[in-house]
Amino acid sequence: MSSRELSFYEKQRLDNIRRNNAYLESLGLAGKPKFKGKKRGEKKKRAAATTTSPKKRRKSPRLLKENDSNKKEIETFDKKEEKEEAPAQLRVSVREISKENNDVVCDQLKAAYCLSFSKKHGLAAAGKAGRVAIFNEKATSFKNSSAWIGGLLWLERENGLVTAGNDGMIRIINTSNMIQENSLKTDSGIWSLHASESHDQIITSDKKANLRLYDLNLSLIRQYDNCSICGGIKNCSFVSSHLIATAQDDGKINLWDLRHPSSQPQWSVFHSTSDHKAHSVLSMSEFLLLSAGQDHAIRLWDIRKGVSSPSSSYLEQFYGHHPSSSSNALYSALRHPIKLSESSFIAAGQGNASIALYHLSSPKPRHLFSHLPADATTLTPITTSSFFAALALSDAALIRRFEV
Repeated sequence: MSSRELSFYEKQRLDNIRRNNAYLESLGLAGKPKFKGKKRGEKKKRAAATTTSPKKRRKSPRLLKENDSNKKEIETFDKKEEKEEAPAQLRVSVREISKENNDVVCDQLKAAYCLSFSKKHGLAAAGKAGRVAIFNEKATSFKNSSAWIGGLLWLERENGLVTAGNDGMIRIINTSNMIQENSLKTDSGIWSLHASESHDQIITSDKKANLRLYDLNLSLIRQYDNCSICGGIKNCSFVSSHLIATAQDDGKINLWDLRHPSSQPQWSVFHSTSDHKAHSVLSMSEFLLLSAGQDHAIRLWDIRKGVSSPSSSYLEQFYGHHPSSSSNALYSALRHPIKLSESSFIAAGQGNASIALYHLSSPKPRHLFSHLPADATTLTPITTSSFFAALALSDAALIRRFEV
């Protein structure tokens, strides 16, 4: 086959190749071996099996980072739980707050809904945050409930404290070692908790209008269910060893006789002639009861007068502790009158930052503790002439001692 003449393009290409090779030779790069790539179809030989144990497989850095992060979160959560449950040291003791005009601010409580004082045990406070603060020789606080606490009282036995709250739990705590000795879960949030004079029985009232009587082992002795036509029982109180009084959302003040087999009250009266809830009831003596309600008034009743319908059959009414403005039902329910003696009591209102001292013989306050930093949410007696009050600051409770 005769050779054909090269085209112009092919001649130009060969000329470019010659020039490129000449340039490479001038750089000393001519004649270098080309890259030897992998031949198609060539298989990579496997490494010979070894008898030594294989190394731990490496994980993705992202997975390792996530696992470390999760581990740290779990450890942090556990530490938070341990820190929450452990008693927390407060900065003050009961000796400091017992001094006149010396206030203590407890921001851990947020707001105090109940106080209890005992010469033997000191002062205990609890409320909105579900925590309990105890002020004695060594002031401490600890988490007690997942909800707010509405009932708190000291028992006469050694270091026994009972709490009850909106989570429906009743707890008995030994405050010497912070051990929960007993507990009981009920089916409704508990509004109030009180002990008999002999401190061998306790009563509770709740949102579902149930009234229950327990011994100190939390064994149920007696119960009255659905006591109110509407709402719950805001407050309950022992009148005697066999009589219990209740203040209810249907406006009634009822009296229950534990000796009577009936599930109906043996005495009943409406707190007011209007459609107002009854928020509190307090026994002043064997026959005299005080009631407080949504209408701001406190009224005195003689239970010897028998069952009555809505009427003006009360003996006296007391008004000076509360302004005429509208009230908050929840807060009014927490400001129960507190007995100082057989003839005197104290009461706090809402909106006027004051506490009134009353004598049963007069409807007007005998003394008014006014111009306080805030409204009082709860009170507890110390003696017949002194008491503690918890004032509602912004997200904190201020505890102050007052002398009559």
